[in-house]
Amino acid sequence: MDKGMLSSVSEVKTISLATIFQISKNAGALLKPHIAKLVPMLIEGLTELEPKVLSYVSLHIGAASDEMQDKLDTTRISVSKGSPLMDVATQCLYHIDSSVLDDLVPALVTLLKAGVGLSTKAGCAQFIVSLCSKCGDDVTPYAGKLLGALLSGLSSRSSGVRRCYASCTGHVVKSAKRSSVEKLIAKIKAWYCEKEEEELHHSAALTLHSMSRNSPDVVQEHSSAVLPLAFLAMHSKPLPPTQEDEEKNTLDTLSLWQEIWQENAPGTEGGIRVYQKEIVQLLETVMSSSSSWLLREQAAKGISTVATKLGTNLPIASWHALLQSVVPVLEGHMWSGKECVYQATADLLAMPYPDEQRSEEQRKLAEKALDVMLTQCKKKRYKLEAIRSCGKILSAMDVNRFTTVHKLVMPILSTESTGSDSDDDGTTVERQNNKDKLGTAAYSLVGQAWPKKFTVIDPVFEEILDGAIDSLQTASWKVRVAIFNCLTEFTKKCNAGRMDAENKTQLLCVGMRLLPAVMEHLVEVKFSSVQKSSLITVECLLSMSDEVNFLDDREIKQNLYKKLSYVLTLKSTSPLHADIKSLLAKHYSRTS
Repeated sequence: MDKGMLSSVSEVKTISLATIFQISKNAGALLKPHIAKLVPMLIEGLTELEPKVLSYVSLHIGAASDEMQDKLDTTRISVSKGSPLMDVATQCLYHIDSSVLDDLVPALVTLLKAGVGLSTKAGCAQFIVSLCSKCGDDVTPYAGKLLGALLSGLSSRSSGVRRCYASCTGHVVKSAKRSSVEKLIAKIKAWYCEKEEEELHHSAALTLHSMSRNSPDVVQEHSSAVLPLAFLAMHSKPLPPTQEDEEKNTLDTLSLWQEIWQENAPGTEGGIRVYQKEIVQLLETVMSSSSSWLLREQAAKGISTVATKLGTNLPIASWHALLQSVVPVLEGHMWSGKECVYQATADLLAMPYPDEQRSEEQRKLAEKALDVMLTQCKKKRYKLEAIRSCGKILSAMDVNRFTTVHKLVMPILSTESTGSDSDDDGTTVERQNNKDKLGTAAYSLVGQAWPKKFTVIDPVFEEILDGAIDSLQTASWKVRVAIFNCLTEFTKKCNAGRMDAENKTQLLCVGMRLLPAVMEHLVEVKFSSVQKSSLITVECLLSMSDEVNFLDDREIKQNLYKKLSYVLTLKSTSPLHADIKSLLAKHYSRTS
């Protein structure tokens, strides 16, 4: 051991190693005084005895393919585990006690940090796993040093080393002091939240996943630190399928975080309830201070999940803290993933807290967030997502922003004078699809922004309605459905019964223009959704108020009757027949 293993001649090293191997197999308890020196030497010998072809291939394919390198590393690790040298090292475990550990652990720590070759590092990690299993509490005084050495290897460029060290860490924490585990988890959290390297994120997931599988009691003891991080990380963006082979690690990382959460949390909603305080604090911190846009995107998705799962069960103070963290990010410049912040803001503002629960400061913050969201609708990038989010907010909040919405959507609605339901090719179809989505979102926003229970026909209302009538003639069927929904919301929110005579007259004039334009689409058999939506709008128009009757015009009344009667003759419209018969019975007498 002193001379032969340190020789610079490879043949001498090989013979010395073979001799040590034979002695070790037969020495039994006599090995005990030499274990602290023997075991590290056996583990170092794993690299010496590794087939040279494996290291040669590893050297030459490393830069060419990460996937092939991972597979090769897995093979090398498997070979090292099956080596006779590891068998002898394992036999030494039966003679190890606390007196041996004083000298053995420092040698193992040195190997973990400075060992040469994947086989040596993997073998050392495997031996430590067996050591913790065999010696248990005897390892506790040394577990902190082992964790420190393992932590240094988790940032290795070799994925094989990272996997072995992460797996080993999951076993060592079982014997470690609470303070050592807390330091480890704090370091992993710092890696994830402060570093952008995917390798470190993957190592963090591997380590906590190994802890969850091999030391579940330890994870439960520190669940208030582990699970909020897993909750944040499980909202990372999965890669498109076309990149799965090329960047497999990211998908693996996401699935690891999901398993950590699923194995330790009492369900998604239950887990959020139990760790609500810690989750909110982490999301707020990341959203407010992280320099990584990817992490902010994850935090935004996490906020949406918290809002939708807990609803008003989320304490109002936590709601306020999350909204405060989101508003400055909304006001900042555009970045990839910012649409998730729009969605998070919408989910927060749509939460139906009673007004008495909100302070004046919280109400002002909510209105400020809405106003910032409305300004985002002017931006070209993510305009569609901003409009959809504003619609969700306005449908939930009791505020009037119709004038602002009118200014935002008119440039969009003015381009809806043409449309097509026919097929085309290339960029024309894509452009038309984008235009349809934007037009649909704009009309939906208008429908959600109509003032609640209004009694005055504002001139901007008439401008919107006239534009809708024009668009019904040429817009695509998707936009027409959105227009009908918008008109239906108009009729529902109009409080015609409390209008003065002048506004009732204006409403009658508007209705006399709307009804003929809408009922033309009752006979559109090509698109059943257009038929159904137009019928709903007709029903709402006719039922607005007993004081405003749009059927006083005999021509309109007869034309509507003819169209409804025609639809009743069509088998394809049978789902609508019951509603049509009900409408006829309500608004048409037998003598009319």
